[in-house]
Amino acid sequence: MRRTTQDQSLILSGETGSGKSETRHLAIKTLLELSVSNPGKKGSKLATQVPAAEFVIKSFGNAHTLFNPNASRFGMYTELQFTDKGHLCGINSLDYYLERN
Repeated sequence: MRRTTQDQSLILSGETGSGKSETRHLAIKTLLELSVSNPGKKGSKLATQVPAAEFVIKSFGNAHTLFNPNASRFGMYTELQFTDKGHLCGINSLDYYLERN
């Protein structure tokens, strides 16, 4: 992102149980770690709030299924916003399609 100065997207698609949610979690974790260079600043505070918010969302949206003991029953759009220097400055998260079965 910093090199090209263009927005980037990551779209995860696949079969049930293929690891989309875990891949998303690891990608966000990596981006957050790379964006925090000064602990105590706004970006580092946001970086610690993101996993906490994800935990709450997963508490309502995950379920035990026949194929997966911790299956996501919803879709999630997450937008991480960075400064020109690559520091996290905002986040937008939208959860949708919460399955009711």
